[in-house]
Amino acid sequence: MTKQELIKKHAYELFVAKNYELASVNEIVAACAISKGSYYTYYQTKEEVYLSLLKDFYHVWFVQIKKELATPVEMPTLIETLLTNFVKNPAFIELASKSQVIIESNIEGQVLLEFKSWLYQNLNDVSLMMSLKYHLNQPEVFRKLIQTYSIVIGLWLGSKIPGSIASIKADFPIDQLFIDFSLDIVDVVQRVWKFV
Repeated sequence: MTKQELIKKHAYELFVAKNYELASVNEIVAACAISKGSYYTYYQTKEEVYLSLLKDFYHVWFVQIKKELATPVEMPTLIETLLTNFVKNPAFIELASKSQVIIESNIEGQVLLEFKSWLYQNLNDVSLMMSLKYHLNQPEVFRKLIQTYSIVIGLWLGSKIPGSIASIKADFPIDQLFIDFSLDIVDVVQRVWKFV
């Protein structure tokens, strides 16, 4: 395992262990038993390592979608595939939900632009494949993919009961103020794609 892989491995493990909070550079370095200088050879901030992890999750997601598109899959099944990685992988969706607000706000512009360019190219490839397969308008499919992503993140955040009240006994059914992500996500996203 390379040092860069080691850093990503421990950053991920700390992210999960810390209940999906970003670990500090000091925590990552200590877990890896490496110097800060070694860390900074690969990443300038803690957010950069988490952006790299997010890119890895997206890569797997894009590979799965492209593989699915190479089969005779119907649109509703494909939409479920779009959602599966998010629903079954809370670390992926947690990183994605922190991406624009936390991670991307603390990354050097060129690094972020390279990530966004990579993301755009993959979304464009998927939207092109989908438009050809289902005889749809490619810009509309691209827009629906962005809407789907935004809805997934919004519903995920709307399902999270804040830790400060999660263990407090309320005199009303507090859980009714929060959606059931795994129950609602497929239904809501299917509605976005219904009229395509």
